[in-house]
Amino acid sequence: QHARNRKLLMFFVRHRYKNVSYVSWGGDFFKKNNIAQKIKECLKIVMFSYYRSIVALNPIEFSYFKNILHQKIVFNIPYLISSEQNVDLINTLWNENSVNKFKITDRVKVYLGNNGSRINTYFQLLDDLYHLKDKIEIHCMIHYCLTDNVLFDKLTNKAAEMYGDKCIFHMNTYSYKDYIKFMNHCDVYICSHKDGQTGIGAILNCLFLGKKVFIAGVNYNYITSLGFLVEKSDNVKNYSIDQLIFESAKNRELNHKIAYGLRAGAEAEKISQQWDNYYKYALNQYK
Repeated sequence: QHARNRKLLMFFVRHRYKNVSYVSWGGDFFKKNNIAQKIKECLKIVMFSYYRSIVALNPIEFSYFKNILHQKIVFNIPYLISSEQNVDLINTLWNENSVNKFKITDRVKVYLGNNGSRINTYFQLLDDLYHLKDKIEIHCMIHYCLTDNVLFDKLTNKAAEMYGDKCIFHMNTYSYKDYIKFMNHCDVYICSHKDGQTGIGAILNCLFLGKKVFIAGVNYNYITSLGFLVEKSDNVKNYSIDQLIFESAKNRELNHKIAYGLRAGAEAEKISQQWDNYYKYALNQYK
């Protein structure tokens, strides 16, 4: 499940579905010490204990379920999108970008990610980037999980006041092929959410395509643990336009190489086998 919809999670518990497993794809994983959060975590312990098994997509999620929510059957299997056509498309776009030396001929296209559930972070980013408003075009990613229309209205009003028609909101969903093409149009990707994993697919696609990436918190720790070279999102408020877009050819090539390994190389085959083993395990449990 993406972005952890609590109502849907409780639906399976409330209606007493049997043999249900849970794949955690994004969510907030920091343990907080206030009373309200402790109560929520107690409820989560009870709720997730209902599920037959849990798959966490990165070590931080795995630790959260094992050590904070005390779940017994938890697997750590990395995120994987495996398709030769998709990899071929990304490599084609990468080669085109490399030949053009990632040259920017118009305003710098800055994507704010990753989805409608994180738009609270977009307000600060609009402020942080304002000193570059005459040189950038902001694209707010709101493709799914928009739950607060009041907050969204405030965001669109603020964006219009600060950036006029140079702040664009994207709310359509795409096929994966079209999504890759959409991400290739960006020059810089920024996700400043700190308290959980979000936008891993967007981040990996950008790094595969050779784009400049700024992230924070859990995302930053996880992505850098894989060897990728990215920057912290807090840096953008102090950067000139040249600093914002600069990325050495060496760094781009390294990021592309690592991303390729996760999608099509030996590492991808290893991850694919992990998923196959998990499916076999899950099917055996359901018998």
